[in-house]
Amino acid sequence: MNLAGIKKSDIARRRLYQIERLVVREATDLWCREQSFYSDNFASDVQVDISSRRIAVSFGNTARMQHGTPEATVNEMMRGLILTIAADAQGRLLPDYAVIMKNILDVFFHRLLEIADKKFIYQRLQSLELGFGIVFGLGPDFFPLRAERRVLEEILTSVSLSSARETAAALINDIIEAGSLAQREQGVTFHIFMGSENAVSFLSLPLGMEQANYIALLGTHTLRCNILAEVGNDRNIRRGIFKIDAPQKPANFIHHKGLTLDIDEQELMDKLCSTQALDAGDFSAHELLFIRVLFNEYVDLARFLLSSGRISPELRVLIIFPRINIFKLMHADNSAIPEHEPATMGELAALAGCRFTLEQTTGPHKTLRRRHVPEKLIQQQVLLTTQAFARSIIRHVYKPVSDIRRGSIAMANKRFADAQAPGMLRQRLDSISAYLKRLQAIEQVVLDSTGTALDLDASSRPREKHKGREALAEIISDIQLAELEQVKDIVVAKMIEYLSFVSVRLEQIERLSSPGIKDDIAHDIVSLSQNILNQARSFYKLMTGRSQH
Repeated sequence: MNLAGIKKSDIARRRLYQIERLVVREATDLWCREQSFYSDNFASDVQVDISSRRIAVSFGNTARMQHGTPEATVNEMMRGLILTIAADAQGRLLPDYAVIMKNILDVFFHRLLEIADKKFIYQRLQSLELGFGIVFGLGPDFFPLRAERRVLEEILTSVSLSSARETAAALINDIIEAGSLAQREQGVTFHIFMGSENAVSFLSLPLGMEQANYIALLGTHTLRCNILAEVGNDRNIRRGIFKIDAPQKPANFIHHKGLTLDIDEQELMDKLCSTQALDAGDFSAHELLFIRVLFNEYVDLARFLLSSGRISPELRVLIIFPRINIFKLMHADNSAIPEHEPATMGELAALAGCRFTLEQTTGPHKTLRRRHVPEKLIQQQVLLTTQAFARSIIRHVYKPVSDIRRGSIAMANKRFADAQAPGMLRQRLDSISAYLKRLQAIEQVVLDSTGTALDLDASSRPREKHKGREALAEIISDIQLAELEQVKDIVVAKMIEYLSFVSVRLEQIERLSSPGIKDDIAHDIVSLSQNILNQARSFYKLMTGRSQH
């Protein structure tokens, strides 16, 4: 069935979301790797094969495809996705176009992160920003899409989330790259925003790469920083200078922190740029609150980067902005904060105990017809699922097959004198068979208490339908199941073939009397078992060695 027919049907929303998500991923692959795309509604050209929980997408009528380099055709490709997914058959925007656009852009960018480099993504972002300005040439009916330009920033924030170690590794790699560009100074420029204690929104560029064109896209709410340093032989930063600059737009910074302040942005910036000494009396209550938030951000940033273990606490700190000494201002609120600016990252991070407690405010909640599920979250959960499945294979397949291999060798070494040996090997076959049956009965993905392996009992229970946030979990679970099905079917088919082979060979060993023929049969069992073990080990290493972007 094609996508156009599916959209007209009464298919469940969450199922339609799965299909649309896969269409965007496959279309992005086609555009990026084969330089082919549709620039108009291609819903009738997308063939969707739904088999059990699995969904396969293919593109037909290739004569309608256009061709061109991704560097020049991103807006044309996005136009096709909008008309196919965010519009109806008559070419009118769907009522929930805002959420659909967020889904399209989220999946699109996440897929690019998997297959393209950062510079390529930044340049496509620039083009898309222009595309939103002219609503991709779609005319007045699509003018509401202009407001969705903000999604570029939101999605970029989402897909750029990094842990401390990921952030430090990226900074170090960019410093090394700056050295390869023969720059006078080795270093990195990066934009960073503290999302939580364990993750930040982070983007970096080696010194020497064009920075200015990306600033608007990277967000005016982020801290703008530089690290000028050399990377040691251990690929860690031991000494250098860490420069911190304030957000370009204080109001945007405060908004992203979930606060609402009544401040005159230009007046505040003038005060923060002052070369004269100012005290708390020169600032309004809301301006002082902004400075407290900024103080927290600087301290959290230093603590976060040092927690990677790859940046020295002796790295010198230079606060470019504000020009006034905000630490002296904060000393008036908390005497534990020293009046002088910290000289090193270690000194700055040590002020973590002096952070200010701030009351978060939340805006009015809007209920959307279709909720957005971040693609990064989906991919993280899919990765956890495949890794848990790999561990399950080791526990329930690798170990009994290993026992069968060893048992067959021992049986041959004893010249088949142990009449109980075939029965013991059949017990191992039965345990594998029982595992395969439980695997086939999976209705949902549930991990055990450690979060590292499949809970087969819980996974086989029928799943109840939910609404709201629990429904989002169902969407993710459906996608996890679809991804798992593809691997699971291969494993089950291969193991059923193995069980049949070994079972027949054990019967032959019991019936035949010729030691030579029995040796050959045992050798065949050992050989096939070793083949299964090699594949299981390879699959386990592949899955557990993967990391999320």
